[in-house]
Amino acid sequence: KPYLSHSHHLIIAMALSKVLCSFASIVAVSGSRLDDPIRTTHEGHQAQHVVRLHRLEGAGDAAMIEAEARWSDLKTGGASKGKARRAGESAFVKVSAPQYRALKKYHEDYYRLSSLYQVKGEEERSSNVTGHGHSLTVHAKQVDLGDTLPVTPLQRLSSQYVGPVGVGTVIQPDGCAAHAQADALIFIPRDADSSTAQLSTCHTSEQTHVQAVYDTGSTNIWIASDLCKTGPCAKPERSRYDHVHSSTFKEPKPGSLLHIRFGTGEVSGPQALDDFHIGPFSVYKQTFGMIQEEDGAVFEQVPFEGIVGLGFPAMSANGVTPFFDNVIKQGALKKNEFAFYFSKDNPSANAILWGGVDKKFHDGDIEFFPVVQPYYWSLKLKSFKIGDETLLESTEADTTPKLPESDSEALEGEASQGKRKLRASSSSKLSSSSSFLQLDDRHVGRSDLQTVERARAIVDTGTTYFTAESGLYDKIMARLDSKPCSQVTEKSHPDLTYRLENTKGEHRDFVLKNSQYMVEEHLGGSEATCSPAFMQINIPKEHGPGMILGEVFLRHYFSVFDRVDGNVDNARVGFAKARQGEDVHKHLQELTTQQVAFTTSMKGKTTEATV
Repeated sequence: KPYLSHSHHLIIAMALSKVLCSFASIVAVSGSRLDDPIRTTHEGHQAQHVVRLHRLEGAGDAAMIEAEARWSDLKTGGASKGKARRAGESAFVKVSAPQYRALKKYHEDYYRLSSLYQVKGEEERSSNVTGHGHSLTVHAKQVDLGDTLPVTPLQRLSSQYVGPVGVGTVIQPDGCAAHAQADALIFIPRDADSSTAQLSTCHTSEQTHVQAVYDTGSTNIWIASDLCKTGPCAKPERSRYDHVHSSTFKEPKPGSLLHIRFGTGEVSGPQALDDFHIGPFSVYKQTFGMIQEEDGAVFEQVPFEGIVGLGFPAMSANGVTPFFDNVIKQGALKKNEFAFYFSKDNPSANAILWGGVDKKFHDGDIEFFPVVQPYYWSLKLKSFKIGDETLLESTEADTTPKLPESDSEALEGEASQGKRKLRASSSSKLSSSSSFLQLDDRHVGRSDLQTVERARAIVDTGTTYFTAESGLYDKIMARLDSKPCSQVTEKSHPDLTYRLENTKGEHRDFVLKNSQYMVEEHLGGSEATCSPAFMQINIPKEHGPGMILGEVFLRHYFSVFDRVDGNVDNARVGFAKARQGEDVHKHLQELTTQQVAFTTSMKGKTTEATV
């Protein structure tokens, strides 16, 4: 063999290294960018961490404490005290008494205003749009309000799913802070099952835990803080972030004083930078708003300590990098996804799963549907039907999976296969002609079908009910009236069908029986009455028209929100039928044994809900 000098060996080694690195890169890309966007079903990888969520139903702190006591009894096998949920007994959707009364009033106001508009005309109806009124409600979680930040419709009418999130950093135990740097120490969550030896050595933990709303329909983060001196956020039973005692707190430059409306309430406060901790993973230097002032009765009834928005960057106020985008950038999870499981009957048995799924929470495969305009988690809605009657139909072309045109385009081509190229970027304004519900003249006189150039199904954990825009909502309510539950039949209240388009451009029908969209509540011992779980919400024109699939829908379908490789154009949502029952609840308890209890900081103080 010819003699090779040391320099020749070095050159060969460098070349071999480049080849191996290139191969590793191709494998990595193949796992996260090529296979994932074109798969129609989830691979089934296990979640890295599961957080149990409590469903706040506008019934006050006392209802939460009672539900958590039943949850604890389920864990220990004891008999719970007080009135328990009738799991499996009711055939219809269950909400709290305050929620049902509010929904009933909403419908009554709708019928009253509809009669008024018939007299005064449609022009006045179109101009009577408010942020949280009973007539035409704008889905305004991120509507530009000029000097104020976007609106989030946090109301007693809505369900909110709350869970613990750690904020800030403290060095422990006492005495370590004087001679240790936080970034050089191991992080041990307060609820971790750690040994005494680990806890006795210098380490860091979260400064506080707050119970925050996890919301896919908004993007920014708000956390109750020590700056709040009066009002609901200053209540001793509420947890607050103390920026003075957090070693990782930083004040952003330039600083901003923020203001935001939450439905019937308002909050304001300065921006801050700090670390966020959820179970075993952390997000560093996250920008968020510190709640300094709260104004509104909603905060008295909803034990609100924060909100973590899980929406897209296009929705973010002031150009702040959203929480989950920082999760992606910092590589906090192996897979850039989170999933929700909502119990049909138990307000304590809900969960958000980080970085994967758990097959015990759903039946069958999880099928993916591409996000087609990454502002909301919005999917392509092809049609909506009540029974055999189509009320909404989109003329938007079906997706045609794009194949690579050459070997040099293989990476890009396969990554976008099965994905529709957006006609405009998420921040661009679409023409108003493509945004309005338009009545197709071909159908006048023979049906109430509305055709649109495009339609969206928005998946939103922060909205309780199904929604429709004005016009379509009128037709739905004309067909689905409130009545005694015993009189609800397949003929009087037929199936609803939402037709969506999956990642291959194929149509999938989601069929909901009346037991899945009619809400039941007993009123004063009389026969149970049922009302349709629908509200009227108008999507901002550049992102609609659309129908929201809220948490009532998500009680029936396990959902996965997947950002794949981080590119918003590759985002997708997966659905599978959710499992229900005691076995699922017990499994959730096993997964979340170490989680901080929801009632730990309540200190025995409760409030009752009123409407």
